[in-house]
Amino acid sequence: MTAISIDLSRTKRAISQSHAGDQALLERIECELRFCSMLCDLHPDQRASWVPLIEQARTRFETPEVGDSTV
Repeated sequence: MTAISIDLSRTKRAISQSHAGDQALLERIECELRFCSMLCDLHPDQRASWVPLIEQARTRFETPEVGDSTV
């Protein structure tokens, strides 16, 4: 895959810690991030606008928001 670099190790740790190891949720997020990455390969003209959004989504699962105990 030549698309954006997706480091899921932090995402996996964050989900594991905040969702008590909810494996189904982790697998879904991994699949969705990989799908987004493949879309960037298929639509290189959109890549520049999509990559920041994909990174923002990935980061939201890694970093809980202030006052949010579920993420």
